[in-house]
Amino acid sequence: MADLSRRTDGRTHGRTSGPSDGAPVRPSDSATVRPSALLATYSQFPIHPVRGEGSWLIDENGDRWLDAYGGHAVSSTGHSHPHVVEAIQDQVAQLIFYSMAVPLPQRVQLADELVARCPGDLSKVFFCNSGAEANENALLIARKATGRQKIVSITGGWHGRTLGVAAVTDGAKYQAPAVRAGVPLSTKVPFNDPAGFDGVVARERYLCARLGSF
Repeated sequence: MADLSRRTDGRTHGRTSGPSDGAPVRPSDSATVRPSALLATYSQFPIHPVRGEGSWLIDENGDRWLDAYGGHAVSSTGHSHPHVVEAIQDQVAQLIFYSMAVPLPQRVQLADELVARCPGDLSKVFFCNSGAEANENALLIARKATGRQKIVSITGGWHGRTLGVAAVTDGAKYQAPAVRAGVPLSTKVPFNDPAGFDGVVARERYLCARLGSF
């Protein structure tokens, strides 16, 4: 991920040496003083971005930060790519979204494009709203297709907050809801240990899925 680490002197790590063009954009006084209604679920980096340009984030002081964040909700095309901006603007001017209960040509086109680009014999696509939902459905499909129940996942891995993926996420506090609900926990193996991973897979007779990569 990007070096968005704590700035020890106010002008270090992960950014250019000077402000971006134009006057700094600062949040309103009410935004900085009034307590937020947003539930605190993630530790926060010491940066307050207001816009992005390609691989760069610009904060409220006008400082530029090189953005190599590899977590959730990243944009693989960079920030505000003109082709993406144009496509989104054109679409929202016509129709922002409609239920999966009706056919939309854009969904059909995207599914066809994904199938055409994916290896193997992939022929169908199911669109999900989040990584947790995608992982939940992957586990459901694996269990249904194999008739088995056991999962192997990576130590330190994070797969989401819903019950099924809480059981394969590492850490007692994350697994607790799954334990209370009676969802079986996965077997954990160390990261970057293919031999150990394969050994667990070989021993687990009822394995239906392996979650993680090396």
